[in-house]
Amino acid sequence: MTNEQSVIDLEKVAKGLKDAYYAYLKPLSVDYAENGRLFTLSELLECQRLGNAYFNAVESFVADSDLLGAHDRGRWVTNFAETCHSTLNTYIIHIQTLRVHAAYLPNVAVEPDPHALASTQRMVKEYCTRDISKGQFKAFKKAKLPTKGFTVAAHQDRQKLPTWQIALCMTAGILLLLGSAAIALFLPNPTPFQGFIFRGIFAIALACLIVGVPGFMKMNLRLSTLGQLFSLVAGGSVVIFFVVWFFNPPEGFTSQGIQSSVEASHEPESEQPKKK
Repeated sequence: MTNEQSVIDLEKVAKGLKDAYYAYLKPLSVDYAENGRLFTLSELLECQRLGNAYFNAVESFVADSDLLGAHDRGRWVTNFAETCHSTLNTYIIHIQTLRVHAAYLPNVAVEPDPHALASTQRMVKEYCTRDISKGQFKAFKKAKLPTKGFTVAAHQDRQKLPTWQIALCMTAGILLLLGSAAIALFLPNPTPFQGFIFRGIFAIALACLIVGVPGFMKMNLRLSTLGQLFSLVAGGSVVIFFVVWFFNPPEGFTSQGIQSSVEASHEPESEQPKKK
C-alpha cells in the first residue's frame, strides 16, 4: 500500500466515525429541542464516546498524514487545514452540548484534557490565515476550552546529514580555507574584482566547515499576509555565508584614509615630518 492510499484510508476512517457520531446525536437533539426530552445517562455517555472517537481520529490523522508525507503537498495540506478549522468549530459545539446535558445528570465528567486537539489547532495556526487562527483561538478561550495548539509550537524535526556529505563538505571547506590563506599571503593587494571573488571563496569555505556543527545557527521566518504564506528557513551554513559575505572584510578597511595611515606608519623616521 502506498502512502497516498494510506492517507485516503485514514480519511475514510475519520469520515465514518463522524457519520456515526452525527447519526446518533441528531435524533436525540431533535427530540430534546422539539419535545424537551432530556438525555439519559447512557445516551450522554454514548454521545461523548462517539464524539471523542471522531475527534481523536482527526487528531491522529494530523500526525499520521505528516509521517506519510501528505503535508508536503501544498494543495492537500491547505484543504486539510481548512477541514481542521471546521472540525474545531464542531468540537466547540460538541463540548457545549455535553455541558448542557451533564448539568442535570449526576457525576458526569465532560471537560476535555488540557492538551485536547492540540495538533489539529497547530494545523490551523500554521496553514490557515492569521485572522482565521486568531478568531478560532478567541472562540476556544471564550468557550473555556484548551488552547495548547495555538500557544505551544511543535518541536522542529531533527535534521541529520549523511556522514559522507558532512565529510565532503568539511574537506572542501578546509581546502578552500587553505587556498584563501595562501592567496592572502601571496596576493596581499588584490584588485577590487579579485577581492570580490576571494571574499566569496572565503564565505563558501566557512559555510562548508560549519556543516560539521549541526544546529550552530538557524534562521526561521514565517509571514502571513492577506491570506498568503511566505516561509523562509536557512540552515547554519547559509547564514554563515551571508554573514561573512557582507561583513568580511569590515567596511572601510581599505579606505583611502586608513590605507594612508598604514603606509605612513612604515615610512623611515627620517622621512616623516618633524613635530614643531
